[in-house]
Amino acid sequence: MRIMSLITAVVVVAVLYLIVFERDAVRQVAGGASPTILWDASKDTPLVNDVVVEDETAETETPAEAPSERQLIKVVAMKSTAREIDSAVVLRGQTEAARSVVLRSETSGQVINQPLRKGHVVAAGETLCELDPGTREANLADTIARLKEAEARVPETQARQDEAKARLEEAKINFNAADKLAQGGFASETRVASTQAAVRSAEAAVESAKAGFDATSSRIQSAEAAVAAAQKEIDRLTIKATFGGLLESDTAEIGSLLQPGSACATVIQLDPIKIVGFVPETERDRITVGARAGARLLDGTEVSGNVTFLSRSADKLTRTFRVELEIPNPDMTIADGQTADILIASEGKAAHLIPQSSLTLNDSGALGVRTIIADNSTKFVEISLLRDTPNGVWVSGLDPEVSIIVVGQEYVIDGIVVDPTYRVGSMTGLVDWASERARMIIALIIVSLTAGIFSYTGLPKEGEPDIEIPALFISVPFPGISAGDSETLLVRPMETELGDIDGLKKMTATASENYAGVALEFEFGWDKTKTMADVRDAMNAAEANFPSGAEKYSINEINFSEFPIIIVNLTGQVPERTMTKIAKDLQEKIEGMDAVLEAAISGQRDEMVEVTIDPLRLESYNVTAGELINVVRNNNQLIAAGEVDSAQGTFAVKIPSSFDEVQDIYDLPVKTNGDRVITLGDLAEIKLTFEDREGTARFNGETTVALQVVKRKGFNLIDTARAVREMVEAEVDAWPQDLRAA
Repeated sequence: MRIMSLITAVVVVAVLYLIVFERDAVRQVAGGASPTILWDASKDTPLVNDVVVEDETAETETPAEAPSERQLIKVVAMKSTAREIDSAVVLRGQTEAARSVVLRSETSGQVINQPLRKGHVVAAGETLCELDPGTREANLADTIARLKEAEARVPETQARQDEAKARLEEAKINFNAADKLAQGGFASETRVASTQAAVRSAEAAVESAKAGFDATSSRIQSAEAAVAAAQKEIDRLTIKATFGGLLESDTAEIGSLLQPGSACATVIQLDPIKIVGFVPETERDRITVGARAGARLLDGTEVSGNVTFLSRSADKLTRTFRVELEIPNPDMTIADGQTADILIASEGKAAHLIPQSSLTLNDSGALGVRTIIADNSTKFVEISLLRDTPNGVWVSGLDPEVSIIVVGQEYVIDGIVVDPTYRVGSMTGLVDWASERARMIIALIIVSLTAGIFSYTGLPKEGEPDIEIPALFISVPFPGISAGDSETLLVRPMETELGDIDGLKKMTATASENYAGVALEFEFGWDKTKTMADVRDAMNAAEANFPSGAEKYSINEINFSEFPIIIVNLTGQVPERTMTKIAKDLQEKIEGMDAVLEAAISGQRDEMVEVTIDPLRLESYNVTAGELINVVRNNNQLIAAGEVDSAQGTFAVKIPSSFDEVQDIYDLPVKTNGDRVITLGDLAEIKLTFEDREGTARFNGETTVALQVVKRKGFNLIDTARAVREMVEAEVDAWPQDLRAA
C-alpha cells in the first residue's frame, strides 16, 4: 500500500472521530475557542450549552427552571405537507414481437427462387420460398384425365342400367303370360320355370348395372379427391408470409432441398410491438386492462400505450402475473428483446416524502414514524410505504399536516415531551452548520482533494481486478453419449473421487448429451496449488473408471483479467467477406500492440469450398462416389519422403500435395477416358462459400462482427482502451463508405 493511502486513511479516521464523538468540542474550536478543548473533551470533561464545565459540583447561579429545561430530550424534526402523487405500478420487462412464426415446408422439393435476406420487409401473402414442381403438374394432369374418363363412363353405365330394367320388364311380361297359359292347360310347367328364371336373371342384371353405376360414381369421387390432392400439393410448393413483418432470418438458399418440416424463414411483426412485464400478486389488483402505461428503454426512448392483457394465472415459480402493453412502432426502431422500465397508471394517493432514516418500529414491530403533537409530546403513527426514491420514501397513513422526528426518534416513546429543532429539508441543518464554520470546511476540502489526487494518480486502473475466486470447473467431453449414461458413467465416478477433497464447500454436477461437467466451490483462503493437485489426482483416479471414448478432461478456473476491456463492433451494408477481411486485418494490428493480449473475433464465418456432386454426371462418366472421395482425400495431404544426408547435414524431404486455391480442386484429375482427362470440375459444382453459422453477434439489432480486446496483465486499462480507440479511428478512413457510415 502506498504512503499517501495510509496518510489519507489516518486523516479520514481522525476527522470522523472528531465529528462523531467530539462534535461539541469541534464546534467550540470552529467558533474560536482554544484547540486544547479537544484534549479536555477527550478526558470526559462535559460540555453544556457550548461552555466547558470543569467541575459539575461548582456553584452556579441559574434560574430554577434551568435544570428541568436541560432534562428535555432534544430532537430534530421536519414539518411535512401531504401531496397527491401518481401511485403508478413500476415494473421491469422487455419488448416482444407482436407475432413471430417459423414458416416451414409441407412437402419436399428444391428451392428455385432467389432468397430474401434477413431484415427484408415482407407483406402478407408475399412469396418467400418456391419449390421445384417436378412431376407434380404431370400428376395433376393425369388425375384430371382420370376424372374426365370416369365422368365419360356415366352415360354408358346409365344406359346399361336402363337396358337391364327393360329386360326385367320383358321377362316379367313373359312370365305372366306363361303362367296364365299354364293355368289354362296351354303351356307346360317347363316353360313357366324358364320364364321365371329369365325374370330372376333380369333382376340380377339390373343389380349389376346399378353396381356398375355406383362404381362409376365412386371412381368420379376418387378422381376428384386425387385432383384436389394434386392441386393442394402444387399449392404447397409456394410458401407465403402469413402476415406482414420483417424477416428475422434469410429465406432458404436457392438449390437447397426442403423436406416436410424444414424451415423456410422466420417472420416477426414489430408494429405494433408488445412490452411484457410481470407484476407481483400484491400489485395485481391495481392494474386494469385498458389502463394507460408508458415505458422507458435503456437508450432513453420513451413510449406509451395501453394495457392489453393481464394474466389470470400466476407463474408457478415466481407467483407473478404477466402484463402486456401494446405500443405503436411504425418505423420499427424498437427491436424485440430490449429491456424496458414500465410504469402503469393507477389511482393517485395523498402521501408524504420523508427521509428513510426517520422510519422506526414500535414494540409490536409495526413500521411507522414518531410525530410531535400540539404540546411537543411524541406519538407513534403507523405508515404504509408507497414508493422508494433517491430523495426519500413516499408514505401514507399520516395527517395532511404533520411534524415528524427525523433525528432522535429511537430515544423517545409515546407521551415524552421533547425540545424539537425544526428544519425545512433533510440537508438544511448540515448546510447551516457548515456555513457557520466556513474556514474549517474549506481546509478539510483542500486537504481531502490534495490527498485524493495523490492517491488517484498513484493507483493502477483495472476494470476487472485479478480476484482469486475459490472455484474450479471440470469438463469431460464424450461425443455420442446420452444424458442418462453421462450421469451414470461420468458424473458419479467424478463425484465419488472429488467428494473427499479438503476444503470443498459445494459441488454441482451437470450431465447432458456429449458432455459431463462438475463445478467445485471451496472455502476462501484455499491453497490453490495444493487444491489443483488434489483435484488432478482425483480426476486421474476417476478417469480410470470412464468408458472408452471419453476425451481428456479439462480443469478451468475463473480469471477476471481475461475478460475483454473493450469490444469493437463492425456493422454495415457490406459483403460478409469484406467485413471479415477488415476484421482480421484490424485484429492483426490490435494484437500487435504491447498492451493487448488478444483480440478475439466473434460473429464471423470461416470460408470453405463447397463441392456438390452431380449423380447424373457420375453415372455418365462411370465414376462412383467412393472413387471420387478417395481421389480428393489422397491428393490433399503432405507426404513425408524421408531424409537426405549430405556433407552439409541432414535435410527432411516432403512432397506438398495440398490444395491452395479453388482452381486446384477444379482441375483435380479423377479419371481418364481415352485421350480426355476427367477432372473434379466435370463431375461436381464447386464454389467458394462460408461454413454454416453456429452463432451470431448483434449490435443494436443488426448482425455484426465483433473484436473482443483483452489487455495484458499490468498495463493501464484506460490507456489501453484509449490506444485501441485511436487505432480504430485511424483505420476507419480506409474502410468502405457503408461501413464508415455505420
